[in-house]
Amino acid sequence: MWRSGSIPVVKVAGITVEVHLTFFIVAALGAWQGWRFLGGVKGALYGILGIVILFGAVLAHEIGHGLQARWQKLMPGRIILLPVGGLAYLGARPVNAWQELIIALSGPLANLAIALILAGGMYVIAPGGLLAFRPSELAFLPGSTLFISYSLWVNAALFFFNMLPVFPMDGGTIIRAALASPTGYLRATQLVAWLGWLSAAGFIMYTVLWRHLFSQAVMLMWLALSAIVLLGSWQEAQAVYQRRRLLEITVGEQCRKPAVTFAPWEMVTLEHTRELLRRGQAIPVVSQTGQIVGLVPFQAVRRRPDDRSPVTIAHIMTTTFPALRPDETLWAALREIERSSFETLPVVSGNTFIGVISIDDIKQAMRGPQRRR
Repeated sequence: MWRSGSIPVVKVAGITVEVHLTFFIVAALGAWQGWRFLGGVKGALYGILGIVILFGAVLAHEIGHGLQARWQKLMPGRIILLPVGGLAYLGARPVNAWQELIIALSGPLANLAIALILAGGMYVIAPGGLLAFRPSELAFLPGSTLFISYSLWVNAALFFFNMLPVFPMDGGTIIRAALASPTGYLRATQLVAWLGWLSAAGFIMYTVLWRHLFSQAVMLMWLALSAIVLLGSWQEAQAVYQRRRLLEITVGEQCRKPAVTFAPWEMVTLEHTRELLRRGQAIPVVSQTGQIVGLVPFQAVRRRPDDRSPVTIAHIMTTTFPALRPDETLWAALREIERSSFETLPVVSGNTFIGVISIDDIKQAMRGPQRRR
């Protein structure tokens, strides 16, 4: 749901960083809070600066994930900064629990490293200022060490918050990865999900029973945290159940004959363009001998020569693409599709083209349909 509505702002180590449009809503709220509590335009600017520092800490967290994923050859594509945190989209999923653990751990460690560096700087500049941060003082001490102190505590808070041993926090992923070897991946996910549900129930009970001790804002924060943990635990458990289902089904059981194929010698016509636009997916190119010789991607519609001179399918098809075997699992097919730029891949047995499988076919299998044979 967050993939749309974001604006690319910078590239860091080859990773595109995007800011979601809701950032400006949060910045406006920060300005209003600064105006209300600190007073005037200066207070509003300090409020916006506080939001920028918060987003900077979130960016450092996600860059930590992204750089570790790049080092693991998972090719992170982009990072989206959101009001509720950040999302790092990886080119492929971690292949084992150890890889998942170090990628999950790298984000919180980035925040911890920044917090420790700032703490060292604060100790040198103002030894007594580490615990002296009060937001109300920002209006009177612009450019003071309080901004450093604020950045320190924001990064420290992100570290501890993300290390909570529940989904969807990194701590939940770390605990799951650590338990995967002795208990199995599915069992480890179930244990962390149950811990999340129990923790959320505890948060809710604590908030309700001791509500007289909290302000309305704090109560809403606890309830929102409970909802995030409940939803994150359920989603993670569902994802692992779906993964197990995909491991039980082979590509040959789920693949299908394509409704349309092209031949390499066919001249590109308006009908070919309509087929590509209608299907929105790559269409296989098959020779007379039944071999797959290429794929015509959806983007080929935009790659036609400018002079519109007659061309054949062979001119616009690509010959570089992965192919799946019928004995591979749907989980392996999903990973291959995620690594490639195609939503549909051909299935071959030896040199013979037998069908295709798409991301939609895999999603249908996740929902438990009848298998094709």
